[in-house]
Amino acid sequence: MGSHIEVDLQPGRSYHVYNRGNNSQQAFFSEKDYLTFLELMQIFILPIADLYAYCLLRNHFHFALKVKKNRVYKYNIKDAPKEKIEKWACIEKPDNYKERGLKTPDPSKHLSHMFNSYAKYINKKYDRHGSMFEKPFRRRGIHGKNDLKNVIVYVNNNAVHHRIANSIIEYPWSGYWDVVSAGMSTNAARSSDAGRLGGAARSSDAGRLGGAARSSDAGRLGRVDKDADGLKNDATKLNSLIAVQDVLDLFDGVDGFKKMHLDENSRLQDDLEG
Repeated sequence: MGSHIEVDLQPGRSYHVYNRGNNSQQAFFSEKDYLTFLELMQIFILPIADLYAYCLLRNHFHFALKVKKNRVYKYNIKDAPKEKIEKWACIEKPDNYKERGLKTPDPSKHLSHMFNSYAKYINKKYDRHGSMFEKPFRRRGIHGKNDLKNVIVYVNNNAVHHRIANSIIEYPWSGYWDVVSAGMSTNAARSSDAGRLGGAARSSDAGRLGGAARSSDAGRLGRVDKDADGLKNDATKLNSLIAVQDVLDLFDGVDGFKKMHLDENSRLQDDLEG
């Protein structure tokens, strides 16, 4: 997807953000680890950016996002609550934000804080030390509608690209179903797509993935227990991390979204078989 440039994330700009574990080491070891990372995405990314796609893999991740404009923190430092989901909350910038002591967030630092929070969770859980991901995290500016669509398709199909799964519809840790389930009946969509792709997740990964078929994001995100660094999981109630309507508009509806993703899935399958 091209080289990355280590620049600060700018309001109103779209980016492909990605990184991997230190020395390509494993970063996710259990379903709970994936779920905790998704919850941290809600806490740290959604206040400052619209998320268009994500994919979490065993040793790396990808996002496509657009940084929001005119954001300030909801609370000043003195009045900020301790709960993470409120502490990092942002609002549209009011005219009197300076008088209220409201600061402008740094999107790049939000992502760095997210990765550090995940490292604290992993270190406590697995009795390890140090950071989890390479520094600085990688990012590439996205230029124009077609580039954004291609990045979204690439990100959502990343498990197929890396041969972790044969089918985008079988892999549980991407944003593909967030969009499709919002655009049509989930069961009908899954049946239709399965018939077209004709493949299930690779058997070698079946145990690791646990045959996970996401029933709903609310249920998926609501199962994480309270863990390191005061993570308050009972506040995670979103139906989706993805800015679904923006993505559907970009692809001219769910049919256009599915077609472009499944065409790429089929192309990747052909490459693997060839």
